[in-house]
Amino acid sequence: MSKLLKKRMADELTKELQKVDSFVIFNYSKMTSHQAYGFRKEMAGKNVRVKMVKNTIARLVFSKLYNHKMEELLTGSVGIAYGGGSAAE
Repeated sequence: MSKLLKKRMADELTKELQKVDSFVIFNYSKMTSHQAYGFRKEMAGKNVRVKMVKNTIARLVFSKLYNHKMEELLTGSVGIAYGGGSAAE
């Protein structure tokens, strides 16, 4: 993946996350593709967006948004869930 494409993807996710009050970072490495699809579908029904992201892109986003490195959370297969009516969703 080119550096320019990574930057564009990071910029797009940064814009989306700037609009939300909270998000959840999760590891989806133990999910089957069928489970991941079901999870995304269920969350979409609650108006929650789920993005599976490359760790390098997630690191760019969080350093840009919060000026904070989150390497300890960004290992393995990482997903971000955000949106919905409340953080509890």
